[in-house]
Amino acid sequence: MWFSFLTNKHTIVVQSNDIIDVLENQEAVRFMKKHVMSDLVSLSLQFSGKVTFNLAVCLQLMDVYKRARVKLPTLAGSMIAIDKRSYEQCTSEAIAKFKQEFIKGNSLLDITGGIGVDALYLAKNFNRIVVVERNERLHELAQYNNHKLGIENIERNCEDGENFISEKYDWIYIDPDRRKEEIRSVALENLEPNILELIPKLNKFSSYCYIKLSPLYDIAEVWRKFENASDVYILSEKGEIKEVGVVLNFEEQFEKKIHLVEVTNNFRQTIGQPVNNLTRFYSSEKFENVLLPNSLLLKSRITQFFLDKIKTNKHPLYEVYYANEPETEGFRTLRILGVTSMATRSIKKLLKANDVNQINILLKGLRDNPINWHKKLNTRDGGEFYLLLLKSEKSEALLCKLIS
Repeated sequence: MWFSFLTNKHTIVVQSNDIIDVLENQEAVRFMKKHVMSDLVSLSLQFSGKVTFNLAVCLQLMDVYKRARVKLPTLAGSMIAIDKRSYEQCTSEAIAKFKQEFIKGNSLLDITGGIGVDALYLAKNFNRIVVVERNERLHELAQYNNHKLGIENIERNCEDGENFISEKYDWIYIDPDRRKEEIRSVALENLEPNILELIPKLNKFSSYCYIKLSPLYDIAEVWRKFENASDVYILSEKGEIKEVGVVLNFEEQFEKKIHLVEVTNNFRQTIGQPVNNLTRFYSSEKFENVLLPNSLLLKSRITQFFLDKIKTNKHPLYEVYYANEPETEGFRTLRILGVTSMATRSIKKLLKANDVNQINILLKGLRDNPINWHKKLNTRDGGEFYLLLLKSEKSEALLCKLIS
């Protein structure tokens, strides 16, 4: 069926001109606005053969707009030209907006343009932006969006971006392809373009370069691979690491820095590099609270930076810390209500004593699923209570209540 894209069994490849034709059709635009909250399968059955525009393409656009209400609220509301794949691969508006804070200048070259969300936001900070994308379909969609949104200082080109590194720019922006030959990779040598081979040209033709790397990329590798790396940005959205951004500084002397940023709240922290973690082990002292570092701290491996000023202790195997402070920046704080063995009977007894039947279960060192433990314990997921199951030489279960 032509609406099979809704079942995830088949993917319909829609040409850029088909998407643009729908967005230029006033009847189609009115249809999308009127039925924005409707079920798409029902719409396909109800209106098949009864409209003058391409209904299949229209429904695909509506599907993307629904998905994009959180990731691209402004752009989805403006009904930009976009398809499912380019939506999934693009930067979120929140991340792109944050980059406006430090990527600034007169001119910028983006050699891996894609659908162009980053360029759209960075356009406010530059007099001239040159964006290059070799995929003609993506280029046409992005070109249409620039025109629709009234962005006049972005020049788009459908070619190989490396060929444009031939004149001086304040910034060069690179988001290398991590799907080369259909194999996902975070190793720099396997990315396209190969950034390491480009460094001499980047040095010659830019003052600064921003490289968007995978959330999985090892921060320690940045300092080993890039002699000119001045800043590393670890960008998180709703607790999930979205990208590791590296700034190459060819212009001036610098001190190496790591920037931890959660774009959905006010968590911002900048520290020097390198930072050596302190090693803490169990002691006989009892603490009231459990501290669980957020994803930014785990990624950057700098939990000690936040803990040096308080008395704390670390689990010997896991990133689980113990302290008496009720609130510590960068950590979720849980009040310990009780500790027992990991035997199901003992845990049930602890839960009953505290009148708890709804818990969040966190597993450490166990190849298991919280769902299985809920079945064993006759509990349901959620709420303000947490059960930490920590498997080690001293395996134990901690029942806790969320403080902050």
